[in-house]
Amino acid sequence: MTSEIRANTLKNRVGLGTVSFTDTGPVVSGIVTATSIEVVGAINDDAARIKIPDGMNGAPYTGNLELGNSRDFVMLHDGHHNYVKSTQNMYVFCGGNNLVTLQTGGSVLLNRDLDVDGHTNLDNVSVAGVSTFSNDVNFTTANGNNLLLDNSDNSLKFGDNVKAKFGTGTGDLEIYHTGSGSVINDIGIGHLHLRVSGSNRINIQPDNVQLCHSGNSKLETTSTGITVTGTVAATSFTGALPISNESDDRVLTSLGSGAINAEANLRMTGNILTFNTTANSHRIENVATGNHYTELRFDSNRSGAGEALAFLNFRWDGDTVADIYAQTGSDTTNKDDGNLIFRTSPSQGSITERLRITSDGKVGLGRNDPAFALDIKSSGYSSLRLTNSSETGHGSHDVRIVGGGSNYQNIYFEASAFKFNTYNGSSVGERLRIASNGDVGVGNNNPDVNLHIGGGSEVTSPMVKLHRTNTYNNAWKFYQSHYASSDYGTLFIQPTLATTPNVEIVNSSGAMAMRVDSDTGVIKVKSGGGIEFSGGTPNSGSNPTVNSAILDDYEEGKFEPKFLENGTTESNYAWRYGSYVKVGGIVTVRLAFGLNGFQGNFTTGWIGGMPYTHASPWGNSDFAYIQLIGYSYASGYGDSANTTQLSLELSQNADKFRVVQGQGKGNINQSSIGSGQRIAVTFQYPVA
Repeated sequence: MTSEIRANTLKNRVGLGTVSFTDTGPVVSGIVTATSIEVVGAINDDAARIKIPDGMNGAPYTGNLELGNSRDFVMLHDGHHNYVKSTQNMYVFCGGNNLVTLQTGGSVLLNRDLDVDGHTNLDNVSVAGVSTFSNDVNFTTANGNNLLLDNSDNSLKFGDNVKAKFGTGTGDLEIYHTGSGSVINDIGIGHLHLRVSGSNRINIQPDNVQLCHSGNSKLETTSTGITVTGTVAATSFTGALPISNESDDRVLTSLGSGAINAEANLRMTGNILTFNTTANSHRIENVATGNHYTELRFDSNRSGAGEALAFLNFRWDGDTVADIYAQTGSDTTNKDDGNLIFRTSPSQGSITERLRITSDGKVGLGRNDPAFALDIKSSGYSSLRLTNSSETGHGSHDVRIVGGGSNYQNIYFEASAFKFNTYNGSSVGERLRIASNGDVGVGNNNPDVNLHIGGGSEVTSPMVKLHRTNTYNNAWKFYQSHYASSDYGTLFIQPTLATTPNVEIVNSSGAMAMRVDSDTGVIKVKSGGGIEFSGGTPNSGSNPTVNSAILDDYEEGKFEPKFLENGTTESNYAWRYGSYVKVGGIVTVRLAFGLNGFQGNFTTGWIGGMPYTHASPWGNSDFAYIQLIGYSYASGYGDSANTTQLSLELSQNADKFRVVQGQGKGNINQSSIGSGQRIAVTFQYPVA
């Protein structure tokens, strides 16, 4: 024997059944009980084994290896199959870990990962962990079609009519292939959604289907057709999309029966929509059938001021003849103001602005910068024309310009008159009329002369006032183009037309003369300047010589007089003033001094600083004295003190006067008049 059965009898005895020895080793029959049984031999020794012959899977249970008192665990081979039987759960341990549990109820619990090499058929297998299959896994279904996990092309393959079901109900969602088609069937109560990144792309609901973009429906089926939200873009249509009159760039419309028509007169080419009008009644029309307004809107986001926003362009055979365009205003921050501009073209390429409405409501005709509500500028033609009814008619029709409410201030353009009416606070009345024959009535609505002012009862206030507040070169002019030789250019002032004029202003050979009661003229304004007085005739007995009867020089003003010591040195003043009037060659002077002190001793006092130098027709030794009208208040030189008077001497020195003590009584010197005294005088002298 190359092997042996050795019984360990340290604690319990070993009982053996019948042992038969055969060519292949000992055969033990019966029951073997022992504390331990050890088979001795090398691991690869074929004889190192316990060999139990084929037995029976059942009574009388021969050839069985039994564990337990009541055949709790039995292993046998019946010549055809191997059997491992247990009346209780079976546990498979490895490394102290329970790897597999075989339960009496028929379940197999895999407590670790399961590697299956090759093809394995599993029936009612519950896998709690992760199973790894190295090769194909084939599942055979009841209908004979397989579910194959194909390792060769990394796919899970379902046979025909093998369904993948999802949901807790009875197949809320099924996916399968029938052999002739594929089916995704939602038989639950929810909707079917196809999503990308959590956002719905296709929604399938009980009564419609939606194609979505970012979760928003763009195309939806309805009971009557399809609803599209947004823009439909396509490169071509083929098949069941019939289009009548198909051609490039034509816009599609409906014929009313589901057919599509390509409009021959409506084209979209690039960025241009063209409507071809083939009859006078053809048009673009925006109609509101209900109680709504219609709108044609242009919206442009220009960045600067004075830029075009939108154009209405009018052309004649391709050439622009007029347009209307909106222009941005000056507020480029808020972008909420603008102008409206109308232009016309007298010839090709010369379109010009004619009318502008500014953002603040001003209207310019011929102006792009109107400063008034209506600002008109023209070149080469009249600025404004107003007509009513027929231009050639002469009836009672009129045109009226009204200022203020209830026709208060207004201008009438009638067939027979041009009237100006104003409101005086209580009523509207006519103030000025230009009659059909050109006569003008001011306060008179029936003028019978060229200018007829007032009428009816006596007028106590002035009817005519000519007044200029500025200094223009051209003054008021009265001109008469047709005249008689006796009264050409004459202005008559008379009580009535029937009476003889009692005041006339006459243009007499280039000079203006004023006549009273048809006299030859008592006052005449000379063309070269000055006023001529006809005056009376001097007494011939006095042998007078009349140099001139013309007043051509008048002036008045102020000056600063001077008190000169010895004729040269100016004294000190507390105050001084002087005024004068010059008529012709005579100057009347009023002057006064408050002497405040002298520069030194002087022997002769003089008064200078005159506005004009005086004429001295006398010789050096001749004196002409002018009586002092105002007296000096110096001690010894006044009416109340004594009778000595001061006089001024006209001498050859034409720019000043010498002060003397009356005629021939000596000069005024420092000893004659003291500091702090005053001298006042009024006198006349001839000018050089």
